Amino acid sequence: MVFSFIIGRHKADLIYTRVMNHSDLPIYWTDPEIGLIKTRIVEILPISPSEQENGRECFLVLENSPFFPGGGGQPADRGTIAGFEIGGISRVDNLIGHRITGGENLAGGEEVECTVDMDFRRDSRQQHTGQHLISAALAEYGIATVSVHLGNEYCGIEVDAVDVENRIIDRVLSRSDEWIQEDRPVRSRYLSQKEVEELPLRRPSKKKVEGGTGPVRVVDIEDVDVTGCGGVHLSRTGQLRFILFEGAERIRGRIRLKWIIGDRAVTRARSASDRQDRLNRLLSCEDSEVVERAGSILEELKVCRTSLIDSEQEMGRLYGEKISLDSENPVLQIGGGMERLNAAADAAACRGASSVFFVGGTTPNGDFPWILYRRNPDPNFFSRFKETVFESTGGKGGGNPPVWRGRIIDAKKALSAVRNLLTDT
Repeated sequence: MVFSFIIGRHKADLIYTRVMNHSDLPIYWTDPEIGLIKTRIVEILPISPSEQENGRECFLVLENSPFFPGGGGQPADRGTIAGFEIGGISRVDNLIGHRITGGENLAGGEEVECTVDMDFRRDSRQQHTGQHLISAALAEYGIATVSVHLGNEYCGIEVDAVDVENRIIDRVLSRSDEWIQEDRPVRSRYLSQKEVEELPLRRPSKKKVEGGTGPVRVVDIEDVDVTGCGGVHLSRTGQLRFILFEGAERIRGRIRLKWIIGDRAVTRARSASDRQDRLNRLLSCEDSEVVERAGSILEELKVCRTSLIDSEQEMGRLYGEKISLDSENPVLQIGGGMERLNAAADAAACRGASSVFFVGGTTPNGDFPWILYRRNPDPNFFSRFKETVFESTGGKGGGNPPVWRGRIIDAKKALSAVRNLLTDT
């Protein structure tokens, strides 16, 4: 029978057909643990110029491809053919085209070595099998899976619900844990349409096979889930190891649930454990005390921050009052941040200074905050300031008369340049 697929952006010039009978199943279904084989090139297909990325690409059609071409939310395999990295896989009318760059010396009929990236495949198999478990557990609570995306960071399961309660998430995780620990077998069966219609499928088949015959591929997790699926799965649920819930987001009026599955979850859990251990040592407390201890520290920081701002403002006020008595136009680096500079400029202005220019302390970025006050400046004053100061010292800033603020790179040069500017004006 003919399995028909149109995937990706490769159009009619790449459409071909092959009849696959029940005994002619792809190796990625029958033997997903095999990652290294030798096979022959059936055909080398050109790519139209508009589809080319570098002018040296082509599609290889293999006699027996070990590479899963993607589908059902699961990404295509990665790997190499004759040492050339696969840049993409397209499945058209069940012929699999492997996109490679180079390969000008390859020829039809030539035997080539194919290497599947088995780490990537293992991850994909874990994500897809884990998704079946999660969707089956959600179905027990009347929550149907609408779509699935097996991404690089998480497995996204969009469900037919506007919200999913935390208690249900907890039960789904517990149920999945049970099935993983029980190490249930995961089998693929190839059945006739009539046989499929008699099965208790979790979701109905989207399409009936032409003519009502088979085979239809059904993935069966023993006493857990029966679903028509073309993905590549694990052989037992125990190989999933672990599942974590990452959170949820709204999409198309529904909820997408995010899950971390398999080795990803183990890595995430170990990383979280390491961070927890470091937190415990830093805070000198046990796991159960971390949240309370962190909250206490944050409150202390708020008090310290308020006290620091008050101190900075008081120090700035004292600077401004003292300096305004000694100079009509003080230009000075007084350290601190913008709170100190603002208070100093305000105090100096209140004591009658006609101009002030204060520079603060160095910031983590290596520059310095500054503030400029100029009573009754002429309209071109700040333009001259920028030309005089920024061009020689590097910096930026702005504002509205009579106050401007910003950052400078060279505090010493800026102080000298402003002194000259104020003397000339």
